[in-house]
Amino acid sequence: MMKMKNILNEWKKFTIQEAKNDGLYQAMRVQPGSLDIFLRHFVEDNPHADNKIRSWIESNYKDQIEAVREEDIPPTDLRGHRDRLTKVKNALYGGQSYWWATIFPGYDAARDLVNYKTELYYDDLRAAIEGLQYNGKGYREVTSEEFEAMPEEQRNVSYEKHFWEDYLESFFNNFIGGTQATNTMDYVGAKGVQTGLFGQLKDWWMGGEGMPVWKGSFRRERDALYQEFRRPQDPEEGRQEVIPSKESPFKK
Repeated sequence: MMKMKNILNEWKKFTIQEAKNDGLYQAMRVQPGSLDIFLRHFVEDNPHADNKIRSWIESNYKDQIEAVREEDIPPTDLRGHRDRLTKVKNALYGGQSYWWATIFPGYDAARDLVNYKTELYYDDLRAAIEGLQYNGKGYREVTSEEFEAMPEEQRNVSYEKHFWEDYLESFFNNFIGGTQATNTMDYVGAKGVQTGLFGQLKDWWMGGEGMPVWKGSFRRERDALYQEFRRPQDPEEGRQEVIPSKESPFKK
């Protein structure tokens, strides 16, 4: 009985998340399915990625986190924790970049964390691209006709790669937290805290004050991935970004 209840609870969470993602795709005017890996990393619950992030933190920043003292912490609500120090250490180990930027001097530590989160995303995107196959041909070898014959889920992986080559600057500026952003909203976990992507980002600092850090990291990873999978017909310097408009939204 308990196993069935757990299955039903997981299915309920899946259907709720699927509906939320459908709403995000519609609001962003982006081809549904073409940013699934991105949403999996930066919007959805992702225990696999969370465990990797915590392991990276413990391997690289455990001494700095354990050295934090009560006097290092600015005023903050306890939010169910027994004291401020416990709350902030949990947040640091949990990879909440706001506290990394707040507790550690400068942005170096926060930048390291954001870089690692971005690298994890691109590792998954890279693995998905490497897994694309049609009649024994990989991403670099398939023709346009063969690509169209591939399952939609596989085509979406290629669309996701090309999306950032075409729209990274426009997407970050319009939806994450740039000067043009009109879609920053209260973070779903903290009223009054503004973040990008309609308030849905898990790590809200990355969609606010930390957006330039994140965008720079994203740009570097995108360019490296492009060169790794560049085909003979692709320009060496990368694709020219496209500026979407109300008449011509983000396209696949």
